[in-house]
Amino acid sequence: MVAAIVGLHASAVAAPTAETLFNQGQAAYDHGDYTLAIDRWEEAYRLSKEPALLFNVAQAHRLANDCEQSLSSYKQFIALDPTSEQRPLADELVRELEPQCGASTHAPIADASSAPSRLGDQLKIAGTVTVGAGGVSIVVGLALGHHGQTLGDEVTRACSATCDWSAQKGSDAAGRRDAAIGYALDGLGAAAIVGGAILYYLGDRHSRVTVSRPSEGGGIVSWSGSW
Repeated sequence: MVAAIVGLHASAVAAPTAETLFNQGQAAYDHGDYTLAIDRWEEAYRLSKEPALLFNVAQAHRLANDCEQSLSSYKQFIALDPTSEQRPLADELVRELEPQCGASTHAPIADASSAPSRLGDQLKIAGTVTVGAGGVSIVVGLALGHHGQTLGDEVTRACSATCDWSAQKGSDAAGRRDAAIGYALDGLGAAAIVGGAILYYLGDRHSRVTVSRPSEGGGIVSWSGSW
């Protein structure tokens, strides 16, 4: 009997806490082992009843391309914690996943995920394309501006004392036109780069929302992204 009691005490001491299980799930999530992450976070939820962990589970199911389980977990999270800061994102992901899950009976999930269908991926692609177009616009604008400046300098030198304006006015007009177009393209290019960077940032933020850490006072939800 004493041995049995000692054994039970040792098992209780060795039993993992919700915090330990969360950390194990986070490590698995970070390494792309979503099955293990789901297992650890579901066990942590069983111990802590922290609704934020259900959001984590839903994220892992989504990245593992398990549409139905992801959708179910998001809905369970919303029902248990309707005032969470993550509620708007969860609602958005539910709206995004519902048609995909409905279509999953007709096509494999892997096929649906082969294209960048998620909003975050689409924003990042749009941002990258916009930044590239802005860069091209600036390059062309600088080239035209330089050409316009060159023509202007030539006209200035030719007419420094006296000149036949009828012979120079065409070059002067072309220089002014190229300079004006160059300035406009530079401005548009700069705006496109800024706008594209914002789109990429929003896409990265949307696709890289991180998971929540359980604590005594509740869940702490964070996100991370990079330019």
